[in-house]
Amino acid sequence: MVNQYDLESKVVKWQIRKTEASYCLTEFSVESLKMWSDENNIKLNTDGSQMTEQEQSHVIELMLLGMPLPLIFVSYDDWEDAHTHPYAFKVVEGSHLIEAIVAFIDSKFRLVDMVKLKDFEGMTYSDLPLRVKRFLLLYTCRIIRFEDVSYDLTTIIDRVYKRKSVSPEIIPSVG
Repeated sequence: MVNQYDLESKVVKWQIRKTEASYCLTEFSVESLKMWSDENNIKLNTDGSQMTEQEQSHVIELMLLGMPLPLIFVSYDDWEDAHTHPYAFKVVEGSHLIEAIVAFIDSKFRLVDMVKLKDFEGMTYSDLPLRVKRFLLLYTCRIIRFEDVSYDLTTIIDRVYKRKSVSPEIIPSVG
């Protein structure tokens, strides 16, 4: 099992106009996210739309380049299973990232329109060299975990992060 919980993460409390939230910044490996997805311990917050294969490929390309993905926001407080399982959570923002990662690990799509890593074009996860597969499984996603968060705060986060772009085209050329 890889890095299920960062014990050194700091819990922070903040208050804005009587909306108080306690949160913790931590990291989880892709391997952990995949396991929790397989065990139905993640409740995704999807709006019915899905990323295209091109958008999903850009997420995977950023990971392969070692670049950080946008933060994923999760909450424990408004999903009843979260109180019975220590790693169950509801995704407030970042469901599309998790869906793309899990779909790729399950070899449900081929990488398309690669910007920097053209050699990986057309590959599924199962086509990748073993060392690259391991790199992806060990890749860590930064997560902000909210506890005792109000509905108003999750609504604000949802509105702020709606349709945030994740494209490797913004990465400057190296070399």
